[in-house]
Amino acid sequence: MAIPAIYDLYSNIILEALSVSKIKLNKCKRDFMIEIFMLYLSIPSRINFLQVVTAVLESNASEHGFVSFNKALSMPWIGKHNAIAFVPSFIHKSGKHTPEIGYFWSAFAGSALRGIEILGLSVIDAFTRLSFHLEAVLTTSPTCLHDNDLSLIDWYVAVIKKQIKLILSITKYVVANAYFSKKNFVEKIIFCSLHLVSKLRNDADLQYLLKKPKTCKRGRPEKYGGKIYFKKLNPDGLDNCEYC
Repeated sequence: MAIPAIYDLYSNIILEALSVSKIKLNKCKRDFMIEIFMLYLSIPSRINFLQVVTAVLESNASEHGFVSFNKALSMPWIGKHNAIAFVPSFIHKSGKHTPEIGYFWSAFAGSALRGIEILGLSVIDAFTRLSFHLEAVLTTSPTCLHDNDLSLIDWYVAVIKKQIKLILSITKYVVANAYFSKKNFVEKIIFCSLHLVSKLRNDADLQYLLKKPKTCKRGRPEKYGGKIYFKKLNPDGLDNCEYC
């Protein structure tokens, strides 16, 4: 039976992505990966990924290599106006032997629930609104973080730092939800030469900064010019503002 042209097209896309990534595979393993990807595209029902995991372990492919592979697959479809989406997702889990289980914030429930958290990195195009997966990382349990004197913010920043070279090769912008609009996270992101695009939290406190010239009077000069009320903005004072 003749091989459909779409099979050759997708196979060439996968082969091209493998060639520019850091994954080293022999011909047998490379052909097996192509077959797995084609099955993933063609099977309409649920898929058992045990074979995929086995292939990854047997290939000795590094985690960074697969991130490079995902980047190579996505970049032909991503324009210049792009960003990295940084999204933690809660998954319900129970039991005593589930790795990294603990209490994580569930946006759907509006509270912290017992389960695990998967941190997703993807590259998005601002114009086409396309998003392509780069990496998924299992968040370390809060108990383990506490034992190592680390916070969740420290963990999130560490995930970004681990892939900082790859991220900077794509963009300088990271998009995250309002939870990450915190001073300690923003400062660490800026230190990584990145810019954060996010919403402000509901309890955000913004104040106008004063630009008065220095005087010879004693005491520290006044720094703030009052609280910012979003329904009654003062455009003249918005050139500089500070997030508390």
